[in-house]
Amino acid sequence: MTTTITLKDDGPLEVTGDFEMVDDAGVPFRRRKSLWLCRCGHTQRPPFCDASHSEAGFRSCPRAPATASND
Repeated sequence: MTTTITLKDDGPLEVTGDFEMVDDAGVPFRRRKSLWLCRCGHTQRPPFCDASHSEAGFRSCPRAPATASND
């Protein structure tokens, strides 16, 4: 299964697929098939999203270029 990272408009990064997330010491987080990572910096559960972006008024809607490269 492919891992996909989706930048949600005005919200978190949604990660789905086959992946493992570890901290800087190499200790894995609980295994999941999907998770949401905070982009706004206001979460009380770093690195995971707790929907604080809504209250913080976080705004970000990046779009991939029309001719995205695989760099």
